[in-house]
Amino acid sequence: MTVAANRTEALDASHSELVQGKVILPRESELLHDFARHCTNVARILQTEADTGSMRYVYLKTGEDQYRHAQSYECMSRGYGAGGAFAHCDLT
Repeated sequence: MTVAANRTEALDASHSELVQGKVILPRESELLHDFARHCTNVARILQTEADTGSMRYVYLKTGEDQYRHAQSYECMSRGYGAGGAFAHCDLT
């Protein structure tokens, strides 16, 4: 199965869950510290296209971020039901 989604929207949605306390994390551990580090190793910036002047937000990698994206995919998997934030995504 291939999942197609807007990367910025997916990271925005999963970020919102984290900052709103909707994600229950395990007790403090080395793995949790690694997860937190990965979550802070992406930067959301406003990018302007030089030729058109159109602007859009994108995420830049600033370090290891695999756990951040894994959390985003997990968030997306819960949102694919009817009415979910990613219900419009192609799951072919």
